[in-house]
Amino acid sequence: MAGSPKKPVYRIIDPFIAFHYCIISRNSKLIDTSKSPETTYGLLRNRIDSHLGHMFEIICARWLEDHYTVIEIGSWWGRDSSGEDVDIDIVAKVSDEDGTILTLACECKFGRNPIGFTPLNTLRERCETASITENVRYVLFSAGGFQEELREYADENGITLVDCETLLCHGKPL
Repeated sequence: MAGSPKKPVYRIIDPFIAFHYCIISRNSKLIDTSKSPETTYGLLRNRIDSHLGHMFEIICARWLEDHYTVIEIGSWWGRDSSGEDVDIDIVAKVSDEDGTILTLACECKFGRNPIGFTPLNTLRERCETASITENVRYVLFSAGGFQEELREYADENGITLVDCETLLCHGKPL
């Protein structure tokens, strides 16, 4: 459950049940009456991609719980200075080995291509908007990997990069 106590948001964690409920059952008429799987997929592609992106965020949150002492975990939604709705995929309060409380601000990108600096810069801006500035550490998750320039920068600046191999094989972050 996420959200405020007055307006809870429930999520189905099991990916297969969630996919069936969110995609199959909500679009059963279209699926049943379609003459072509390609046409059906074309019509549902954006919904499927969005759903898979949300499932990827759940997998990323589970990875954080496996690798950190998580005190609190969730998402942040708000508006930037121009009034545009923005979010931070995962915000987690964690305790490090020394007992210091850190805030992990995480961006989860479920795409095929390696990502560069744009998601990191966006995450930094959103943290400022959300007033997340003290003891913050940035974590980027990317199904498509990372561009070499970002890998080098992250290594030098304490930014955690988690690719699919690390995420699914429970390896150490890059």
